[in-house]
Amino acid sequence: MANIAYTIINDITNKKIDISNLYPIFQKLICIQSEKFLHWAISVYSRSEKAAYDAMKTIMRLPSISTLKSYINKSEKCSGW
Repeated sequence: MANIAYTIINDITNKKIDISNLYPIFQKLICIQSEKFLHWAISVYSRSEKAAYDAMKTIMRLPSISTLKSYINKSEKCSGW
C-alpha cells in the first residue's frame, strides 16, 4: 500500500498524472474540514474558557479567540427581526 501511495505521489509531483480537474473537490473538502475544525475549536473554548485553549495553542495552530467569538456571534440564534 505504501508503495502504491509513493508511486502516485511521484507521478503527481512529476506531472505524469493531471489532477487539476479535482481542485474543486479538494477545495470543498478543505472548506468542510475547516468548518468542522472551527466548530471543534469553539467547543474547546466554550467548555474550558481561555486556560485550556491557550494551552492547546502552544501545541497546535488554532484560530484566535476574537475569531472564535465573532464566529459564535454570527451563528447564534436571535429572535425578532
